[in-house]
Amino acid sequence: MRIKNVSLVNFRNYSTLSLSLEDGLNLFVGENAQGKTNLLEAVFVCALGRSHRTKGDAEMIRHGYDTAKVGLKFKDRLGNREIEVEIARHAKKRIKIDEKLIARSVEQMGVFNAVIFSPEDLSLVKDGPGERRRFMDMELSQMRPLYCKALQSYARALRQRNALLKLREPRLDMLSIWEHQMAEAAAKIASWRVSFISRLNELAGEIHARVCRNKETLLVEYDSCIKEIADGSAYAEEFLKQMKKHRESDLRRGITTFGVHREDINVSINGRSARLFASQGQQRTAALSLKLSEIALVNELTNNKPVVLLDDVLSELDEYRRELLFDAIQGAQTLITCTGAEGFMPKADRAYTVRDGRIE
Repeated sequence: MRIKNVSLVNFRNYSTLSLSLEDGLNLFVGENAQGKTNLLEAVFVCALGRSHRTKGDAEMIRHGYDTAKVGLKFKDRLGNREIEVEIARHAKKRIKIDEKLIARSVEQMGVFNAVIFSPEDLSLVKDGPGERRRFMDMELSQMRPLYCKALQSYARALRQRNALLKLREPRLDMLSIWEHQMAEAAAKIASWRVSFISRLNELAGEIHARVCRNKETLLVEYDSCIKEIADGSAYAEEFLKQMKKHRESDLRRGITTFGVHREDINVSINGRSARLFASQGQQRTAALSLKLSEIALVNELTNNKPVVLLDDVLSELDEYRRELLFDAIQGAQTLITCTGAEGFMPKADRAYTVRDGRIE
């Protein structure tokens, strides 16, 4: 997968931009707050339909304007493609794929694949479960569009159930309707998560062994809300039982306390929780292993090497880990941002200067 051109209109601090990219390593150098991260964010929006930095789309619109546009022209194994995402402050987001307006955002999933790596990702292991679920959901949504559809269905039903729980006298029959929808979607979500984490564990374990020169063993496990039930119908049945079991407590608290929206990924090093017992250096190495395995996994599941976005991470890695990173991205088109003060500048196919929303 290769980006040929990126175009921006009123996106963050860019008024307009049309930028052609090289197939290999594209290096963007500039001081902080000049627009380097904004460019990578725009590219990622074309992969997932939303930002990796914020939940509010309106934040991506240039101050003083009501709409912003991001466009990509790229090439994959199917040929030349296009994506355009238009964000508005007071209207629904519009997404075009190959010049055709799509009806649902899930249709965007898997069209363009990108893996983004930022300094915050190095906190993936030590942060709370929400960050690890986000990591899992972002990648699975790109690789398995039906996963994104199931996730959206689950989220809608969850919102409705939570709204009912907050009522003084909620109707139990309505609770049951939303719980059945949640169970059906949860069975699909869990099935994909099991497969994803199983393969991620294999790849991350191999990478981690290389990083640590076989001195440590990394284990990545799916911490499911329902243990050891693989069959979809049996899973849904057990999910419903657990929902009813938690219903009284949920009514008191006004929120759903059980479900796939509260799951986690357990990461351990030499049999001990990396979040609780690993040093900061060990946690960062484990997070690096997870992110590098993500690149291989996207390629493996989609048969398309993803575009790799490295946002100011070089200064966070020592020389040995930088070498592993560059080994992992061999053959992938890569966009790297840095300030130039890191003391290490990778050999780029093309280098750009970023200054105040302009790229030269």
